[in-house]
Amino acid sequence: MVSRRLSVYREHSGPILAHYRAAARLISVDAAHPAQEIAADVTGRIDQHS
Repeated sequence: MVSRRLSVYREHSGPILAHYRAAARLISVDAAHPAQEIAADVTGRIDQHS
């Protein structure tokens, strides 16, 4: 069941991610840090692109 869900996720998300990546509107976030650091990173990156 999990493998099917992941397959569907990739199938539907892939084109969306490709679109935003090509438009230079996709950012990647390293989620291996405390939530406060991640939030600050995301906020800073959004501010850079606004």
